[in-house]
Amino acid sequence: MKTYIQIKNKEFNALKILVDKTAKSNDTLEKKLQAAPISLKVTQRDLDKQFERVNCLNEVLDNLQQYRHKNSLEFHRIPENPNQSTHNTAIS
Repeated sequence: MKTYIQIKNKEFNALKILVDKTAKSNDTLEKKLQAAPISLKVTQRDLDKQFERVNCLNEVLDNLQQYRHKNSLEFHRIPENPNQSTHNTAIS
């Protein structure tokens, strides 16, 4: 009977150690979970800034493309010669 009690006592102690480790692990996970919304807000703010920057760069690109097209001209009724410079033809 004494041996049975000793075995059960060892099993109880082993289970208690396991429960303590699990409780510590749960505490760690709970702290990480509590920090997650803050981290998510920071990430969302950074993402919003990046989207704003992308939109700004797209606007700059659009403006540059419009400026480029502003100086492009197409001439009609001027015969094309493959060996002749279009620049010289337009000037003369």
